[in-house]
Amino acid sequence: MMRGLGLAALATLSACIGPTTGFGTGQTYHALGHDPAWTLTIRDGTLDFAGSDPQTLMRLVAPLPETLPYGRRYATERLTLEITSQPCNDAKSGVGFSDTVVVLVDGYRHEGCGGERVPLLNI
Repeated sequence: MMRGLGLAALATLSACIGPTTGFGTGQTYHALGHDPAWTLTIRDGTLDFAGSDPQTLMRLVAPLPETLPYGRRYATERLTLEITSQPCNDAKSGVGFSDTVVVLVDGYRHEGCGGERVPLLNI
C-alpha cells in the first residue's frame, strides 16, 4: 500500500509546515510522537500514519475535518486524529510545535505534537 515508505524515513520528519485551519493544494501537515514512536502526515487528500508499537503503516483518504472549539478532528473507521491548537514540546527532542495531537489507531492511543515549529518553545 505504501510502497517504499519505511518507518525510519517517516520518523525523520521533524519540520512541520501548513496552517492548522485547513490545507490547500501543496500544503502538508506533520505530527509525531514517542513511546511508542509514530508519525502522521496529511498531504494532497491523504493521511499517512506510521507507528512502531504495534507496527502500523496506513494510507487513508483524508476525511473532511470536524471543527471543534479547540481545534479539529479527522475520523475514519480505523483512525481518529484530534489536533488541538495548544503549544506542545516534543518529549524526545524538546522542539516546540503549535499543536497538541492525539491519534487513536485500532484502539491504541498515540500522543504527540504537530503543526508549525515554534522556536520560542524549544527547550
